Amino acid sequence: MNTIQLFSHLSNIVTVIAFLFAAYQFFLWRKQQRYSLEIESLLNMEDLFEIYVAALMRVHGYFDKANKLAIEAKDKAVEDRRNLDEYLRGRFRDMISESAREINEQSTSYSLARYRVIRLNFDIDTKNELDPEWLRDKFDEFLQRNNSLEEVAGEISKIKKVAYEEFKILRSSI
Repeated sequence: MNTIQLFSHLSNIVTVIAFLFAAYQFFLWRKQQRYSLEIESLLNMEDLFEIYVAALMRVHGYFDKANKLAIEAKDKAVEDRRNLDEYLRGRFRDMISESAREINEQSTSYSLARYRVIRLNFDIDTKNELDPEWLRDKFDEFLQRNNSLEEVAGEISKIKKVAYEEFKILRSSI
């Protein structure tokens, strides 16, 4: 075997090795791209969850404040009750309308982020705490039961703890 044939065989072997290395790098790159997409989607969903829950809590805070003002106004003069009535019909109604708009926007954003995570084949349908409709129903239930802000904060703390654990499990599964 002469030198030219030896170089020819060596170059063929090196070409095959280079092809295998390139294929290996391609699959690593694809895996990294998928990982980046999945972690970004999960973190986005987690952030939007926090924003959505904060918006729901804010509305409950408004109702709690209005309820306390109404209770205090029972023992006050007619003029004070009239001022409270004007507040409830004006500024309070505007705050609730603005908050309802914000909640709808946050619910939509969170729902879209949740559906994106579902499309990435994460199994999150089994956890109520990650469902935006369940969360809204839970807050409506708090308002209907007329729970104090402290009671709601305790319940929300439990919900957020379950959600945090679920997000932690999802992140570690990537």
